[in-house]
Amino acid sequence: MPTSDYTPTVQDIALMLRARTRDANGELVKDFNDQTLPTDTDVTGLIQTAVDDVCGAIGPDIDSQYFDTAKVLCIYLASANVELSYYPEQAAATNSMYDKLMDRYNAKLTQLLEDLEIDVGDGGDTEGAGFYGDWDTIGGGYPPPQWWGYVSW
Repeated sequence: MPTSDYTPTVQDIALMLRARTRDANGELVKDFNDQTLPTDTDVTGLIQTAVDDVCGAIGPDIDSQYFDTAKVLCIYLASANVELSYYPEQAAATNSMYDKLMDRYNAKLTQLLEDLEIDVGDGGDTEGAGFYGDWDTIGGGYPPPQWWGYVSW
């Protein structure tokens, strides 16, 4: 089963992150393209990363009845990666869009792993299967973005 069976489109991510689809003039374009930040090419890369991560969590061979759920997982994770990559100062805030997406991702991943009867170890604790964490993990060891300041010389 190729992961293309559950790979979302750039438009799927745009539907989740409608407010992030603004062009250089601030106009809402309702899709990612070469005039938005991130661009459609940027989002395509984040989609592939999410698909690889989801495939790593659920395994390469799942029944077709789980494709829709796997696609939703990829949408949540790719959308969270957009938030983390392009809006890290907002992602670090309490109750951010990143937090909401990762909560949804982790809950759906936990349910799918249970449905697939995948043992994640430690008595079924799926915390390690998700990608939710503190800034020492998700920020690569750097301080949280709200700590980043400007140096004036």
